[in-house]
Amino acid sequence: MTVGSRHRLVVSAGLKKSGSGLMFNLLNELVSRSVGVDARRIRDEYALDRHLRQENVLLGSLRVHRIAPLARPVLQGERFVVKTHAPPRLTFRLLATAGVVRPVLSIRDPRAIAASALSHGARDRTRGVPGVMASVVTVDDAVLFAEQQVSVARRWMGVAGLVVVRYEDLVQDLVQTATDLSSALGLPLDAVGVARAAQASEASPGDLHRSEGRPHAVDDLPASARRRLASGASALGYATLQT
Repeated sequence: MTVGSRHRLVVSAGLKKSGSGLMFNLLNELVSRSVGVDARRIRDEYALDRHLRQENVLLGSLRVHRIAPLARPVLQGERFVVKTHAPPRLTFRLLATAGVVRPVLSIRDPRAIAASALSHGARDRTRGVPGVMASVVTVDDAVLFAEQQVSVARRWMGVAGLVVVRYEDLVQDLVQTATDLSSALGLPLDAVGVARAAQASEASPGDLHRSEGRPHAVDDLPASARRRLASGASALGYATLQT
């Protein structure tokens, strides 16, 4: 199953603190340069501002009433990408099984998610920015936040056509990740086109992953917290990393 042949909508489903902004930008560049249209253009032309928010064209949830407004561009034959942090629901699972949507999930070692959440929370509080991240104050808060992300990832597993991308691979070799995604989605892009899409994705709006400086490592989290998150790390395929 490929985007080029059947799928109309690619859903960039990212765990929070997993490079989801960069992942969306990359998918949007790959699809819009091959078989589709820039997601922000879709939002503007179909007056979907209430449903697709922020620079990353964020879809708040995957409930029916959130997905339904996307039917108009899909039925018009548009191919595009939207982003979500939400887990899949029954309607979405059915659409994936039917081949209407293609999900791509970005994941990250939950121990690094917790470390990143602590840093992000401190930064937001210093700047007076309200929101979910500002509420991550203690290590316990960060562990709970990471555990919630693992729960979201577990719910994605088994969705038809799911492509999983690791944050660690995304930031280490963006061009290779783009190449792998282009192949998985069946996009008609050559090596030059893929490389240009990767380069453009780093300059696109909404890419927040680099604002932290270096990517947070597992060792940035206290050993006790790493042990608490070891089973979640194992569930996402990070069992070989030191806990």
